[in-house]
Amino acid sequence: MSEHVLETQNIKMYFGGVHAVDDISVYVDKNEILGVIGPNGSGKTTLVNVLTGIYTPTEGKVFFQGQDITGKKLENMTGLGIARTFQNLRIFKALTVMDNVLVGQHLSMKTNAFDVMFHGRHYKAVEAEAREKASKALAMVGLEKNTEDFAGALPYGAQKRLELARALVMDPKLLMLDEPSMGLAPLLVEQIFEIIQRLHEQGTTI
Repeated sequence: MSEHVLETQNIKMYFGGVHAVDDISVYVDKNEILGVIGPNGSGKTTLVNVLTGIYTPTEGKVFFQGQDITGKKLENMTGLGIARTFQNLRIFKALTVMDNVLVGQHLSMKTNAFDVMFHGRHYKAVEAEAREKASKALAMVGLEKNTEDFAGALPYGAQKRLELARALVMDPKLLMLDEPSMGLAPLLVEQIFEIIQRLHEQGTTI
């Protein structure tokens, strides 16, 4: 099998008698932008949920860089270089903007219980590196001045950009965006797609 960044083979996702996704085979190559288009209820989000392990498909296979990841949970995919955003926002509204992005790095932060309890030199170095990465991700989406704002106080468009920053901080090889511009005013849609274009120019597969 050729090693596309992502490949699906005959994906089917059935919920009882409802065929939400029915026999989808598709591939995405490195640094490619692939869009999936369809009306509401046509199975786009269900397909993304299958690709990212929210659902295990009824039938079919999902491969990432040649590795079978069918049904592998999203938290286990982040280490492979896969990140996503959600159609319905999943930010932590009671946390600051900075803390939301730091949460996005928790799986990659190499600390132990001793580090966390006593905040030793290693912990401080890891935390400083995480904050630097978070700051860069927030600058990429234009939220560098909002680091200490509570996420729930941000306008909807800024919350969408915050969720994107949380995905970017994981340095993804493959970024999946579910309805990234849904519900946004035309100017904000333009801003989101400018960010996507910059990510593409930097080599991210989307």
